[in-house]
Amino acid sequence: MVPLQKMPDEVTSFIAQHNLMRADVLTIEQPAPLQQAITQVAGLAMRSFAELAGQPSNRDTLWNAAREAAAAGPGAATTSAVGGNLLKQVLDDRYHGTVGTVAAEAGVSAATIGHLLELVPAAALAVMGDAVAEQRWTAQQLAEWLRPRQYAPVAPPVPAPMPLPMPAEVPSTSWFAKPANMLLMVVSVVAAAEFGYILSSRDSSATPTEVAAASAPAPAS
Repeated sequence: MVPLQKMPDEVTSFIAQHNLMRADVLTIEQPAPLQQAITQVAGLAMRSFAELAGQPSNRDTLWNAAREAAAAGPGAATTSAVGGNLLKQVLDDRYHGTVGTVAAEAGVSAATIGHLLELVPAAALAVMGDAVAEQRWTAQQLAEWLRPRQYAPVAPPVPAPMPLPMPAEVPSTSWFAKPANMLLMVVSVVAAAEFGYILSSRDSSATPTEVAAASAPAPAS
């Protein structure tokens, strides 16, 4: 039994296993974007089927469509329009906008999405039909199984991290503006003045005799 949350992956595997994709689509589309598009459409189909199953008037319609798709075999998914029509019924006026949105998100052409919106719901019906047959579900039991998908919350986009603010540039200050440097300069000026005063005092206090003695030549030996 496939868990409900694994159904989009199961539908994607079903399409690949039975080679249901058209050859021209495989030729023009890159594998990775195409795989993403299939998974997105499969999820959309399951949500749409869950919405139908939640409507009493459409519950039996979905149940019968799933059983018939499983009985017809995998190959019938390439030509069946039942799944695509059910999807259009749910999307209604959102259908054409959905084509453009999914194409842009997956990076494939709108023509490819148009093809997938027919093929993927048909494959999803076949996979669901196998589950109905295996579990012997009634229409009500199928609706109960799909109910979590109907109300599954859509995760909000993850916001991009906000860039950290650049630190404000601190204007460079003059060397003289720093208090410590200013004090050092004042002390140096005072010290130089005192040293000059001492020297000038020594020179002025010397007597003429001392000056003459200091300037007289030394006696010859």
